[in-house]
Amino acid sequence: MIKNAFVYRADLPSDATTIHNHLAEVPHVAPMGNETGSHGFVPPFEQGCRLVGEFHGGIAISLRVDTKVMPASAISAEVKKRVADRLNATGQKRLNKADRLDIKDSVRAEFFAKAIVTSTVVNTFYHPDSRFLVVATASKRIADLTTSALVRAVGSMKTETINVSDVKMGLTTRLKEWLPQVDTEGDMDAFGEFSPTGEVTMTNIERHKLTIKADTLAAGEEAIKEAMMRGYSVTSMGMAHGCCTFRLTSDFYLRGIHIPHEEDPVGNEWEHEAAWEMTNVVAVMNDLCAMFAYQEPAGQEGAEA
Repeated sequence: MIKNAFVYRADLPSDATTIHNHLAEVPHVAPMGNETGSHGFVPPFEQGCRLVGEFHGGIAISLRVDTKVMPASAISAEVKKRVADRLNATGQKRLNKADRLDIKDSVRAEFFAKAIVTSTVVNTFYHPDSRFLVVATASKRIADLTTSALVRAVGSMKTETINVSDVKMGLTTRLKEWLPQVDTEGDMDAFGEFSPTGEVTMTNIERHKLTIKADTLAAGEEAIKEAMMRGYSVTSMGMAHGCCTFRLTSDFYLRGIHIPHEEDPVGNEWEHEAAWEMTNVVAVMNDLCAMFAYQEPAGQEGAEA
């Protein structure tokens, strides 16, 4: 359910019905005419016509994003063909700019009418007690689109990106602090409540990428030391927190989240999964903020997105 996450602080109305009424003002409508795409809110997890799904401890919201697939190469080829046909028919050596634009617009309109539409549903989860808004996507563009749509629908909703300016250096620094302790049974105090896994991705100033995968972080010690000596810094790192595993990126996003589930959930399956996964994600985010000494900007708490 939550495989990747962009996490924000947000202030949403406390009443689910109020949120539903706001979201109903930005419904999903298929792209029309020359529109390249569209987006709008749809019932989460097929919950009838209700635009807000409630689970223990939070709510779920879904945004559908439609995109028309426009084959640029096919459009270009058709434009060239029609330009050539016009030249042959008129005996002209070349067309003026206006005529070329008319042909291009005509071709694009025809392709738009026949374009294949791809659809993506983005699930977002809100935990009122912590004010964490979790957008379950790996795409920054889609996450930004989702929060913008929420702000447009709710109007008074305020969001805040959780920025930890020293995440990259923080992870690198913590690795440097940890490495000398490997021989003393690998004291993990540098990582607070987290247990690093054996997966570390690093880059250098030339943006060369290096991925180290080992059974444990200690097993990758020599490779990590060598990379650091060559000027590499950490861009993402595998972490374990309780039963949850994930990769923390240098932009403070969570990737490859894995949270095991009970085999026989009680009650509605999606509600059970959402409650369980959000419990874990909220715990992870609270401990990450504590590890990196994150503080909400003074005087900017709840700044509008």
